Amino acid sequence: MVCSRNIFLQSLIVGVSLLLSLNTVLAANIDATVNWSQRVEMSTGVSGMVAEVNAKTGERVEKGQLLLALDATRYQAAVLQARAAQRTARYALAEAKREWERAQELYDRTVLSDRDLQLAENAYVAAQASQAKADAALANADKDLADSMIRAPFAAVVIARQVEVGQTVVSQLQAVPMLTLAASDAYIARGRLTVSDLSALRIGEAVDVSTGGQRYRGEIVELGMEPVDAQQGLYAVAVRFPAATDVVRFGQHAVIHLP
Repeated sequence: MVCSRNIFLQSLIVGVSLLLSLNTVLAANIDATVNWSQRVEMSTGVSGMVAEVNAKTGERVEKGQLLLALDATRYQAAVLQARAAQRTARYALAEAKREWERAQELYDRTVLSDRDLQLAENAYVAAQASQAKADAALANADKDLADSMIRAPFAAVVIARQVEVGQTVVSQLQAVPMLTLAASDAYIARGRLTVSDLSALRIGEAVDVSTGGQRYRGEIVELGMEPVDAQQGLYAVAVRFPAATDVVRFGQHAVIHLP
């Protein structure tokens, strides 16, 4: 009888231990929702007609990939014109410098007046200013040409495409969203915790995230300072996790596995 009682007590203790362990594991799993780690609306910095769009909704793109281009004829012509003006200014500056140096030499030999030396110096300074102006004009023309195109700022997935080939866009007063991108190499899992659970965590701490049947190693990037649910006393927690090769969507269910 005593032996049976001991066996029963041991079994009860083991069962309670397993139950407590299970409850601990379950308490450490927090339901979460997948969010974009980075989301941007892309526009051209100049106006014009859309000549090509190389992006489709749901498509993955690489950093630096050309996604959209306006008709660049006008901007290319402006670059050529600015380069020609820069060459002219460069030659004029070189000539003005030679004249100024010659004037200095003549002045040192006392065969040139103060006024003539000053005129040569003024011409040289003016040529320097013209060169600087030509350089700035070329830089602006190059910038306008670059702004007539949209390139992916990072590895991303195309969320939305708002323009089509042949459409005219005007960007002077307000930028017109043309493509919406979200980073495809990392995501954010957002969940809610009680203040007691939150106080045990630290920014930068490593935690796991499960979503879409996969488990990822991430790190805590946000711990809420104000409750998002005042009645239940819940605070926000956000975990950034990499998933460069997997398809992960906004709003997808996830689980944050706390340590």
